[in-house]
Amino acid sequence: MQFSDLVRGRRVAIFLHMDRDLIGAIKRADAHGIALYLRPCEIAPMQDVISRTYRGETDIEENNAEVLFLGGSTAQALRQRDFRLIGHARFVLLPIGLHAAKLIFSMQRHLARKRLKFIGSFSLGGLPLWLAFENTHSGFAPSSRYYFSTTRGACEFFSNLCDFDYCVFDGGHPECAGEDTVLKLLVHNKHVDAFTRRVTADLGFSPVEIYSPFSEPGHCLKSHISYFPPERALEMLVRRREDENGIPRASAYDRLLGYCYHLLFHQKDLALGPKGEILPSTWNDESVCTKLNKYCDDADVRRFGTVGEMEALLRRERWFPSTETMAFIARKNRFVQRRHASFLHLKPGLAVFVVRQLAADHGLIDEIEKMIASAGFEILKSGSIPDDLRDLVTARFRGGNWALPVGAGPPIHYMVAFDRNPKKVTPKLFVDALATDNGRLFAKQEIRKKAAALAGTSSFNALHSSDNSCAALEYIEILAPELYAECAALVQSKN
Repeated sequence: MQFSDLVRGRRVAIFLHMDRDLIGAIKRADAHGIALYLRPCEIAPMQDVISRTYRGETDIEENNAEVLFLGGSTAQALRQRDFRLIGHARFVLLPIGLHAAKLIFSMQRHLARKRLKFIGSFSLGGLPLWLAFENTHSGFAPSSRYYFSTTRGACEFFSNLCDFDYCVFDGGHPECAGEDTVLKLLVHNKHVDAFTRRVTADLGFSPVEIYSPFSEPGHCLKSHISYFPPERALEMLVRRREDENGIPRASAYDRLLGYCYHLLFHQKDLALGPKGEILPSTWNDESVCTKLNKYCDDADVRRFGTVGEMEALLRRERWFPSTETMAFIARKNRFVQRRHASFLHLKPGLAVFVVRQLAADHGLIDEIEKMIASAGFEILKSGSIPDDLRDLVTARFRGGNWALPVGAGPPIHYMVAFDRNPKKVTPKLFVDALATDNGRLFAKQEIRKKAAALAGTSSFNALHSSDNSCAALEYIEILAPELYAECAALVQSKN
């Protein structure tokens, strides 16, 4: 690869390395924006180069540069196995020298494990020689945080997005009066990719979090579930209104509901009073309570005294997570786990299996049903998910995450099943048994393998199932309401 091919049309950031020959070469290659990070004592005003003061290693991550030149101590960012600091960039270059020598073993490991690919070395008129690598880390999880340029100002920034279905639900552009938080945007799934490309087209350093109603890689939580309940997120988009500056914003009431959801289910280790009272230190930042009270006032809702009152509001407005979503959240959130992880209070045995489009494409729905029955389940009902219910099923279950695994497709068929002799859950079967009540559900792993063999593929993750009887009843309430009473009686409370 030629140097010009590596840089042309891409956003570039250079760290702790002032070399006019290097910068000249990057300019001649028609880079789409150049940022130069130097220490506070170093000043290098140059035409068409954005000069920034280097504050620490987080600066490597907090930009949307596609090509990183890691000079000086910043080369040590490549020691990280998870690529947290450099994972957003496609190409990484570092100069041969002492800092590069200290990375020999890390670089060998990255190359051996195909996290990096060596693509060449470049001498750009000065010293030193630069080694170039392509980021090929398949295990890097894209974040929902991006960075945008503020050079155009708030009005121009938002007017450039007017043809998309989106809204601001928290924070704002730095130019907006009183806005000092991260700009958070909700964008319809059909627009989110094009929207993100436009927002991040120019080299930028201001953070923006871009979420979609249904889980989409790079636009959801790290657990891959949707940021908000998908149904409520879609309603938020419908109810948005433009403010006096023409910026589409969530209604005051939706903004309050979304903030409550964020504080209760996306924040960890809440400190509460003995009766669940909200304290100034509940969220480890007194400004959070100030914002919560302001959002209550704006929405004409009485300020909350306890988290129970916040939860009651979310329940009334149907913003509370489903059992399945709650289980996903509880795995990484101790507060949610302590307060809401009551997934196993019903007798085990009830299950709903959901087959995705990939299985139908290979004509395997009947075969999968036979495998489920042979695994020890009695099939109570099997049928296609009606067209008028598919959006609801997609929104309500699996945390809104039907984008992964890629190619499995949407849910199209369901089977209500009952196991009269459920097996004990053991660590050998499930790494996390927090929400799983029947060891026989592990059979879905074997069914996937058998389906893959029939389809002639190496992977066939087109079968999903509820993890416990409680979640199964929520599925049945939507897919087979005529069976709800019968199924509820089968798994009545253990107590």
